[in-house]
Order: sequence, then structure tokens, then C-alpha cells
Amino acid sequence: MFLKKNLVLASLCLTAFAGGLAAQTRNVFVLPLSGTGVQTYTSDSFGPTANFSAAPAPFLVLANGNATKYYVISKSPTNTVVVVDGTNFSTLVTGRFNFNANAEAAAVTPDGKRLIVLAGGVHIIDIASDTDLTPAGIGLTTTPNDLAISLDSTRAFLLSRGSAVVTSVDLTTNTLTGLTFPVPGVNTTVSLAPNGLLYVTAQNRIYEVDPKTLVTRVETPLNATPGKPVYTADGKYALFSNQTPVTGSSLILFDFALHSVTSSLPGNLGITFDQLFPSTANEAYAISVGTGKVYRITLPNLLASGEANFGNGPLSGILTGVTSSEYQPRVFYLAGSSALYRVDLSPGGNLVTQQTGLATQPSALNFGGPLNVGTPAQVLLYNNGQSVAAGTALTPLVVRVVDNLGRPLSNVPVNFSAGDAGTIIQNPNPVTSNDGFAQTTVTAAQNAGSYSINATAGSIVATYSITVTGTGTGTGGGGGTSESSSENYGVVKVGAGFVSNRTLTLQPSVSIPVGLEGAKTSFQIVVALNFGSSPVHK
Repeated sequence: MFLKKNLVLASLCLTAFAGGLAAQTRNVFVLPLSGTGVQTYTSDSFGPTANFSAAPAPFLVLANGNATKYYVISKSPTNTVVVVDGTNFSTLVTGRFNFNANAEAAAVTPDGKRLIVLAGGVHIIDIASDTDLTPAGIGLTTTPNDLAISLDSTRAFLLSRGSAVVTSVDLTTNTLTGLTFPVPGVNTTVSLAPNGLLYVTAQNRIYEVDPKTLVTRVETPLNATPGKPVYTADGKYALFSNQTPVTGSSLILFDFALHSVTSSLPGNLGITFDQLFPSTANEAYAISVGTGKVYRITLPNLLASGEANFGNGPLSGILTGVTSSEYQPRVFYLAGSSALYRVDLSPGGNLVTQQTGLATQPSALNFGGPLNVGTPAQVLLYNNGQSVAAGTALTPLVVRVVDNLGRPLSNVPVNFSAGDAGTIIQNPNPVTSNDGFAQTTVTAAQNAGSYSINATAGSIVATYSITVTGTGTGTGGGGGTSESSSENYGVVKVGAGFVSNRTLTLQPSVSIPVGLEGAKTSFQIVVALNFGSSPVHK
């Protein structure tokens, strides 16, 4: 066991470094189990930066783009959101939001322009002006508990557990889109994976959902009540714990490509895993508050190799943790009831390198700081290796751009280019989000064969391999909305089948709900009229 004999308690006085050092470095925020005092430490030197007060029960700290401001979110009806000056950690006078309800979840949009807070309803805050853009609400009739945001920052997805429904919000207009996803059974979480797709978990189920249409792509059975998934950096797997491990499994690894459970840990281990942290494509760490231990998990076979050794002994009494922001974290921060530890994962040989005392017992750790800018060193590909029918839309191509340390780079231009004229790229020149992601929509060529699409960031080129089967009909479709022109006048297309979105669609723009509420499938009739040369949607 790693112990340091002389613990130095962090100072309770407000400490600020000259020249705005706090805003330029990354910080570790220690949120209290009780009280309002938030302790802050620099991530590198591990020295105390400041203490400041928030509302009772703070649970999340989020930075604006350059970390000149931090937003402290609390389970409190007053001072639900407190804005803190990132240069000296003093509360901004105008930066207090009272939502008359406890906050349950919050997130900054990937483009850094909006802060979305769920507190009784949904509040959309403009980060530049610190203004609540929706003081009267958005007409939501359910109480949201969890949220996810699309990679392109155009949609927010709100899960209301009491009403068992996911609702889509248009963030360009701050209004409801009219699209919902009813979740059968006891629903638990909603999240967006690195592949750009939406995942909704419920008792004994995980749903892969198209974020544009809120239509189920794949439904996979489980034997668990899933917690919030975390995703491996390579985008291959989702890892989540079972919130009721008495039955089924205690830990589950879900394969995106196969849409199935790859491996699991049995539920009779006597351990509930409260926090999960993928560190590499082959390794993850798990914290169990009940045992106070950190466990090392190997992937993808999901073998628990016992307590994490960290090179110089395991740690005990651990309550919470957080990792640094690299796509494969280099540093792991862990907190017990009275101590904060820094573990250097890579490079460093998984060693506890620093330790300091804590004045109060923590409930959570957060990591935050300014955005990373620099030279691209690697372009990570998601949704590579697709095989699609000719003339149909691919699952969106997603990239993540990182520097030589693995830190995601923001505002980097990315160019998507095809080696043939038949492949259609809808948005060939996006820029990366604050998390380093960029995506585009592609329609496959009309002829069968092997195709490639390059994604270029700086001097780095990464290549997608696409297999196209069959011969295109020029009508598009397949996993998204695509367009092609037809010169056939007065053509009427009628189709029927069992589908999961429970709507009657009259092209181009009318959708009528049909079927029974809560049914897994319903009968659908689709009628498409095409008069003259106009796009045919499928």
C-alpha cells in the first residue's frame, strides 16, 4: 500500500497565482460531499490553486473554451449554476443562475457556445454572454434527467426517466424538433458515442439510435440494468456496469460492430463498480466505493486482474477519480476521504507520483482547463470499414484529431476527399470541435467495388476503406437521408413493412404517428410521390 507519512493539508484560504496562471493550466477540482467549498489543484505541480464557495451539493465543474470561466453546477434550487472567474477563482457577480430546482445533469456543447443544464426543465445558457436563452422553457412536458449532445452541436437529447422518453432539441433554434424516442421498460441513460450515434440504455436493453431521426438502428438484449456507458478511445466498445449486479453481470463490454455483448464479469463478485475509466484499447480501471478499491480490467476479454497495483502498491479508501483529457489518459487522479493522489499512467509505469491532503471528504473530482491547440499528430477514424449498398448513405464518418501527446485539438480544419467522382461527400471541410471531433455525411457510389476516402488534418492523412455492393438505383437512402434526381413524372412508390419508428411518412415532409404506444414494432406504410425532377428521399 502506498502511504506518505507527512500529509500536508490544503490551505483553506483563497490562493491565486500571478499573471492568470490558473486559467492557463489544467486544474483538478475536488467537490465536497457536504458543504459548499470547492478545492482546486493544478494538474501538473499538484499545488493548491484556490478554494471557492459554490451552492450546496456541487457535482460538476465545466470550463468555457479558454478556461477564463468555470461553471459550477449544483443540486440546489438557488445558485444552481455559479460562474467562477478562471483567473482568480472569484465568483462573477452576474454569474449566478437560480433555477428553483436541483440540477441533475449539465454539459457544454462541443462547439463551446452553449451550456445546457437540466434542472426541473432544460436551460440553455449562452456562454459568451452568460444569458439564459430559454427562461420560459421550450415547451417540454416531461422532466429531463440525463442528456447527450450531437458531435456537431446541432441537437441535444433529453432522457426523461419518469416518462420513459428521449426528446430531441434543435440547438440552432432552441426549440423541440418534434422527434421523440419512447423507451420501453425502465430506462437509465442516454449518451453519444465517438461514432456519432446515440445509445439509450434500459433494463435488459441497449438501443442504438439514429440521432437525426430518433429511429432505432439496433436493439440488443442484456441481462443487466446498465449504468452510464463509457467508450474506449478506439471507438470499438462501450463499457458499463450493472446497477443491480445481484442478477446477471457486474460489468459488461458491448461491441459496436457486432451489436452484441463481447464479454462480461459475473454478478456474484460482491462488487458494484461505480466509476469506469478506459485508459487504452486494452485496459480500463474501475472504482468501487463499497470496497474503496481501484481495479484493473483487461479488454476485450474483461478479466479483472484484481486491485490496481500502480507499481508501488494499491490504494485503499478510494471514493472517486478522474483522468486527464488525452484520448488515452496519461494521468489518473484519485481521492479518498482525506487524500488526493496523482497516478502517472503513461509514461510513468502506473506509479503514484504525488499525494496531498484534503480538508473535506470529496464526492467527485473534475478535470478542466483551456482547449488544446497545436499541430495534428494523429487522425483517429470512426465508422471505418463499412459495407453498404450502392447509392446509399453511410453511417457518418467521424474523425478525432490529436497532438503528439494524445490531446484532442480544437478548431482544426479537416478535409474529406474521395478518390472517385461517384462518392458524394456532403460537407467535405468541417473543423474539429472542442473535443477534437469532426464528421461528415457520405453517399456511396452507384457501382460496386472498393473505395477510399481520405481525411486530412494538417499534414496527417488517414484513409477510410469502404465496400460498395450491388448496383445503385439512384434513389439514395440506407441509414440516413440522401438525395438523387429522377426524371420520371407521376411515379408513385408504395412500400409496407414492420418497422420501429411508429410513423406513417408521406414524402417529402409529413409524418403521422401510427401503432400502439410503447410497442417495439408497428406497421408502417410509406408513400413517396415524385412529380418532375426532384429529390427522392428514402
